Amino acid sequence: MPFVIRKGVLEEFYGNESHAVVPDGVTVIYDRAFYEKKNLKSVIIPASVRKIAYMAFYCCPDLESVTIAEGVKEITACSFFDCKKLESINIPSTVTRIERSLFSGCRSLKSITLPGGVTAIGDGAFQDCSSLKSIVIPDGVEYIGERAFTGCASLESVTLPEGLTEISPKMFWGCKSLRSIRLPDSVKIIGEGAFRGCTQLTNINYPKSLERFDGGVFEGCDTLISKMSGSRDFSCFGSALCKYLGHEETVIVPHGITDISAGAFSGTCVKHLILPEGLERIGDHTFSSCDSLVSVVIPGSVKTIGYKAFSSCKSLEKVTLCDGVGSIGWFSFAECTALRSIEIPDSVTYMSSDAFSGCSSLTHAVLPRGINYLPERTFIGCSSLERIVVPGNIRSIGRYAFSGCASLKEAVLEEGVEELWHEAFHECMKLNCIVLPTTLKFVGQEVFSYYVEVTTHPDYDCYNGNETFIVPVIALPKKIDEIHLSGVSSPSSLVNGFLKYPQLYEADVARDYFTYVMRASEGFKDKLGAVSADAAAEILKRSSPTAKEIAEWVEIAEKCGNAELVAALKG
Repeated sequence: MPFVIRKGVLEEFYGNESHAVVPDGVTVIYDRAFYEKKNLKSVIIPASVRKIAYMAFYCCPDLESVTIAEGVKEITACSFFDCKKLESINIPSTVTRIERSLFSGCRSLKSITLPGGVTAIGDGAFQDCSSLKSIVIPDGVEYIGERAFTGCASLESVTLPEGLTEISPKMFWGCKSLRSIRLPDSVKIIGEGAFRGCTQLTNINYPKSLERFDGGVFEGCDTLISKMSGSRDFSCFGSALCKYLGHEETVIVPHGITDISAGAFSGTCVKHLILPEGLERIGDHTFSSCDSLVSVVIPGSVKTIGYKAFSSCKSLEKVTLCDGVGSIGWFSFAECTALRSIEIPDSVTYMSSDAFSGCSSLTHAVLPRGINYLPERTFIGCSSLERIVVPGNIRSIGRYAFSGCASLKEAVLEEGVEELWHEAFHECMKLNCIVLPTTLKFVGQEVFSYYVEVTTHPDYDCYNGNETFIVPVIALPKKIDEIHLSGVSSPSSLVNGFLKYPQLYEADVARDYFTYVMRASEGFKDKLGAVSADAAAEILKRSSPTAKEIAEWVEIAEKCGNAELVAALKG
């Protein structure tokens, strides 16, 4: 047979034969040894083999049968991945783990027997085995990974082992033929989307030990949801509200509910919402696109507000976050275009990006003192926001955090803020005062820039037809470890800031900033026009520039035709 074998390791099968018998004495079938062998239909593996390595039979499209002798101890990840015609394979009793994606994409595999010594099944182990109809998982199995049976569209019967403590996320997602399943009483956690899309599921028990029920577990299980216990309007699984079935405008969520699952109210006509104290989790998309929802009070018992939980609630005007709320997820309130005010309690210790992006009516926001990072795009596109105070506990302000806040006039960064990342205040065209703390160590690129379309004019520094907007006052701290000066829209803003807040500047810093302003303004009258004689007099008084520096400043001022500045510099 056409094999490359070295020291008991079968490194490669290079033949075109349809049947392969691995020689006795081989102990390891190496990585990709039979990789994508298109004509191969059957393989016999002898007892001498101890290990079948990574992707050994990956994507052998014609492989139908594999016989493995007792003695093999390890079959590693993806070994039979995407062997679409594989119908039968035996797993030796010496194998203790079904590794990640081991049989993923084996669409012809109808049944498989797992040996009693198996203790774990890896992520995606049987994913997209669309012909698999039943499986019995031995009692010794302690862990079954995420997506283990995702896409097993023909799966009708599953026996889970006693002692299993977690149904992992997406474990049975898309098992459209699964009608009934018994969960062991030992199960404590049911992960996100575990039974999502099991459209025929009608019967499932509630484990006695269940402690956590994540979002979207029964999303798309409409038949099951209609049969679940609960009041006329609510479909519940234990203390989890899986789906709101009613049509009322005012909804009072029952006491005892600790979890509202993904999409439970999405797109409904609810207008007024009362959530119970004791609620701990609001899942992903739970109230998204509830176009009539006007107000909501989120109790302090809520620890997590999920991804897009209230996104695109176009009529939502008032959100009250009670003290105790723990985290706010991605896009939680994004595109709530009627929301006018938000006060985030100090109990919030984690926020994800875009939490309030696109809230175009938001005029007032109070940031929490429980976070140390304001994520990217938190308030991007909040075009009505007028003033913001960033508390000093927030050490870093992420990229685009306030970008597009077109009405923002004043921003105050309290002592403690250390990093101001790229384009944080980009396109804030009305920003006329920003005070930066002495603790600031880093200012990124284009932090305060704004671009407007203008016709080409010889007195403007145009870039692709755009003019840089001027922030009238920027108060820079005494010392910054790193600053990208392109982050400052107009160099003259630095001087204006210097005049308004001279106490923030050390003499040599002020001199260096002034030199930058002059050099950046050379040849552009409108920019240098903002550099007043008063600024020059203050610089000369405080910073003791050298004669060479003064001469350079005078030369630039003369080129720009600023006679008043020339006179001030010459003393």
